[in-house]
Amino acid sequence: MRIWLSLNLNSVPDAEQKGLAERVVTVMTRTGMRLTSSTFPEAEDITERMVAGEPVRVERNVL
Repeated sequence: MRIWLSLNLNSVPDAEQKGLAERVVTVMTRTGMRLTSSTFPEAEDITERMVAGEPVRVERNVL
């Protein structure tokens, strides 16, 4: 099963978009999940990918 997440930030003011994406990443991390980019697999900053409108893949964080 694959789960994809994308944010529609059209109604969010530009100054708040990164903060919202950061909160989503933080919550996902706390629940044992991680977000990855299929377009840029080596991407370090998933927040920026989400703000850019890229759908990201939700994966279980295996330690």
